[in-house]
Amino acid sequence: MEDKRVQKEQSNKNGLLSTYFVSLFSMMLCFVMLLGTSFAWFYTNNANVGNEIHSGILTVDLLHNDVSLDEHPEHPVFSAKGLWTPDNSAQEETVEVRNTGNVVLDYELDFVPVPDNAAGSIAGLFTVYADGTEIGTLDQFLNDTGNALCLAKGEELEPGDTKKIKIKLQMNASHAQDFMGKSVPVYLKLEASQHIPADATE
Repeated sequence: MEDKRVQKEQSNKNGLLSTYFVSLFSMMLCFVMLLGTSFAWFYTNNANVGNEIHSGILTVDLLHNDVSLDEHPEHPVFSAKGLWTPDNSAQEETVEVRNTGNVVLDYELDFVPVPDNAAGSIAGLFTVYADGTEIGTLDQFLNDTGNALCLAKGEELEPGDTKKIKIKLQMNASHAQDFMGKSVPVYLKLEASQHIPADATE
């Protein structure tokens, strides 16, 4: 009888301890949940919405006597002063390369090659000068499909800036009689690309 009473008391103690640990664990769990909820009460964030990404605009124009050759491609640079004759054997014109975009650019000005035989031998009568420097004969330019020749090259032309280039065609008047009445098409070509600083590729 005494043994049963002792066992019962022991069982009651064990049950009480279990209840105590379960209660303690529940209180700790509630405390953790309450703590986490408290952190959530003080939550905030920030947003920045004033950002935009703009790409640059690369545009360039070629002007002659304040006329845009981009807007008026048929405007004559050479031939506007009449026929080429022995007493009218040279013509010098000034063109302007203008950066009309908003990025720094490099450019190259050249004559456009024409199809075979379109220039004819008359082009060999003309010597081409750019800013006072002899570059070659006109037929060399017009048959230069490998881009070995160019009238002018420039680098780092800033937006809004202009570069003037003087182009002179000088006819060899001593042979002009052999090509009387002939003509040759002459077109200017301007190419531009965005300037890339040397350190940008490192």
